[in-house]
Amino acid sequence: MTEILCESKAFDNVRIEGTWNVPSISTSMFVSLSHVNALKNVIALAQADVYNTITIEKGDYQVAAYEKDRVCLQIPANTSLIIEGTIRLQPNNLASYDIIRAKGENISFKGHGTIVGDKHVHLGEEGEWGMGIALRGVENTTVVDLNIKDCWGDCIYVGGKSKNVLIENCIIDHGRRQGISVTNADSVFIKNCIITNVGGTNPEYAIDLEPNKGDTVSHIVIDHVNVSNCVGGINVTRSRTAMKGGAYVGDFTIKDCIIRVFQKHPIKIRRFQSATIANCVIQANDENAAIRVTEAGRIVVKNNRILIDKTVLSSSSIHNNINNNVMETGRESPIYYSKCRRIIASGNSFVER
Repeated sequence: MTEILCESKAFDNVRIEGTWNVPSISTSMFVSLSHVNALKNVIALAQADVYNTITIEKGDYQVAAYEKDRVCLQIPANTSLIIEGTIRLQPNNLASYDIIRAKGENISFKGHGTIVGDKHVHLGEEGEWGMGIALRGVENTTVVDLNIKDCWGDCIYVGGKSKNVLIENCIIDHGRRQGISVTNADSVFIKNCIITNVGGTNPEYAIDLEPNKGDTVSHIVIDHVNVSNCVGGINVTRSRTAMKGGAYVGDFTIKDCIIRVFQKHPIKIRRFQSATIANCVIQANDENAAIRVTEAGRIVVKNNRILIDKTVLSSSSIHNNINNNVMETGRESPIYYSKCRRIIASGNSFVER
């Protein structure tokens, strides 16, 4: 717990270990950080027992994941990480990695920097778990204003019984598996984010709420999120295997979003307790429902605007939707329900795209 006071460059070509008491940490304290994984020495000055602020100044920083060390940067509790530069992962052949991993309470990520994975230059073909920011058991954590792109798996992953997580004003691009995954968390708020170009390996959704065996996903709010040019939009589900293991999806809300996808469903939700979908603009393709709800508890679908092809707009299935906002049997229509215990639907409109 040595204390360091520094107003200019103090470190040159050193490896930092041990425990330190340095509340304000910056890359400006280092003469050079051009070598791979140099940022590990910056992060090594932080301790969970000290309320740290770490600033990564503008610049390009190379990080690497290895077979025996798949976490590039481990962020401790009680840390605010300000990223203004670009953190760039070197290509690897690993099935899984975390460019940044966080665990603990009171962690924040902010700044206007960029985290870049290796989706387009990955050296292997296996796996789908290369994460940009992995929140694996955090509480009271925020991710704000960052750009995260090109990850082999998900750009942001939330699991490990995380609680009270805010993801806001982020630009997420070219996640291979997902833009954002939530697998085990309570009270997650995803607001004002732009998610684009997700695709490469299943499920390929911009946002996926999907608990693993024994996990719970509940109290999720997706608010003012703009999804475009992704394979799929928002997916919420429990696999039957996960259900047998006690997986649970509680309540969630999708509101004021714009969703345009080119292959899978814009919104596909099943096997959950309660949900609200409201005030969204959704572009449906000709083969899949814009909103597909199955095996649900309570579902509220109101005041959504569905953009559809002219020929589909004139079909009888659309006529049923316009009059009733509910259709439980027959051909899959732009708003489709099946095996739902309670449906509250009103004010949804269908217009030619």
